[in-house]
Amino acid sequence: MNIVLCLPGCNYSGKYLMSIVDLIGGLIKDGHKFCILNAFSPYIHEMRQDVVDQVFKIEEQFKYDYMLWIDHDNVFSYADFKRLLSLDKDVISGIYRAVSGVLCSGYMVDGLTVNIKDLKSDEPFEVDYTGFGFTLIKKGVFEKMESPYFVKERAKERFFIDDIAFGIKAKEAGFNIMIDPMTKIGHEKKLVI
Repeated sequence: MNIVLCLPGCNYSGKYLMSIVDLIGGLIKDGHKFCILNAFSPYIHEMRQDVVDQVFKIEEQFKYDYMLWIDHDNVFSYADFKRLLSLDKDVISGIYRAVSGVLCSGYMVDGLTVNIKDLKSDEPFEVDYTGFGFTLIKKGVFEKMESPYFVKERAKERFFIDDIAFGIKAKEAGFNIMIDPMTKIGHEKKLVI
């Protein structure tokens, strides 16, 4: 399996780096090939777009099967990646808490925000969109969508951020966006005193 590790951002903690080391060690041990792509911009939608553009630029040298998107402030393990991969979905994300402590990475199911405390099953479920903190995307998803994939736009009096814009475009292209409640990762936030 060929995996592109999509790592937007520029500041990484020791815990994040140890998670990356664990992930790379597992990928090597299990015989996966991988490449790491990174971009930085003060605008997250530009960073994400730049990483996807890089994937397509290197496609002759590295034909990928999946992109694994990992934000700079998450703590995870190779087992978390293996779990998402085993579910064989087009777009699937693990869950993590937001700063408020209650929201997970999946948002809006039939117009309602999903809270970790409200999850009643360990089975993956469909959402309208997901955060990209720890998200696995199968080859063919971006290829079927229209670029730009993460553009911020106003529609129906609502401001769409990059995650929502991707979710809308992916669903319009016929893809389901899934959340796996069994893949629980850490969301590292710093406290300024």
